[in-house]
Amino acid sequence: MAPENPATALDALKLFQDMMVAKVVPDEVTVATVLSACANLGALDVGQAVHDYICKHRVQADVYVGNSLIHMYCKCGAVERALDMVNEGVRSTYGCFVGVLFACAHAGWVDKGLEYFESMEKVHGLTPEMKHYGCVLDLLSRSGYLERAYEFIKRMPVKPDFVVWRILLSSSKLHGNVVLAEIATNKILELDPSNSGNYVLLSNTYASSDRWDAATKMRELMEGNNVQKPSGWSSIEVYR
Repeated sequence: MAPENPATALDALKLFQDMMVAKVVPDEVTVATVLSACANLGALDVGQAVHDYICKHRVQADVYVGNSLIHMYCKCGAVERALDMVNEGVRSTYGCFVGVLFACAHAGWVDKGLEYFESMEKVHGLTPEMKHYGCVLDLLSRSGYLERAYEFIKRMPVKPDFVVWRILLSSSKLHGNVVLAEIATNKILELDPSNSGNYVLLSNTYASSDRWDAATKMRELMEGNNVQKPSGWSSIEVYR
């Protein structure tokens, strides 16, 4: 697949255009690579043109090409096109569902996202992995369904990692849910006690709810556990 480096992705597209001019018929690997480049660049128009080329010239749309198309449409914001392709029976992979669930989360399509998550195992025979559970949690949290998100975590058949709890913590801070923020923080501190960001997130949640004593105690706990917050820094690049 094409690297995420924009310059390299542009080179891939230029090479593909040269192939078209020279009337060289691309194989499935080439098409999948070009679609990945389009996804990394957000080049929806080019991606659609490649899709049209696939249909017009009957390029073999194997699982890699199909999933590259879905990934491209998701990354470029054309969620409807990605979901239409899944509905049309494109053979899906684990990575494909990450893209679809991610797209549903950003579009706010809670019911649709949950529907596709349920279809992973029931329809496609794919057992969800931790990253898929994280996507569903993000889907619920972004839409403000924090209680449903917490219940979803408790029903997970696998032990949630600190990333899952951190998603809940961040969303709890955003929506001012101190109770869930405390629950998430306690779980995170069990799994990742040396990460200063976890203490800071809960401290800020307390502060935003005017619970200044609790915010101060969290900072003191951080110091008592000898957890250091990295100093902030920035840089600029000067071109001559």
